[in-house]
Parts: sequence; C-alpha cells; structure tokens
Amino acid sequence: MEVLLTQRDALESKFELIETQLQQMQALVGVYRALGGGWK
Repeated sequence: MEVLLTQRDALESKFELIETQLQQMQALVGVYRALGGGWK
C-alpha cells in the first residue's frame, strides 16, 4: 500500500511540474506577443 501511495504522490508531482511548465511557456508566448512576435 505504501508503494502505491508513494507512486501516486510521484505522479501528482509530475502533473504539477507539467502544469508549471505549461504556465511558463504560456507566459513566454505572452512576452513574445507583447514584443510584437511577428505572428498574425
């Protein structure tokens, strides 16, 4: 049971990391757009 709980916690941490990376990328796109990123 302890192994399963630890695996679940690890998976939740990975999801949090992915969410944080997504937010970072979205913020970077926002900066590019604000600077006139050349996208139409």
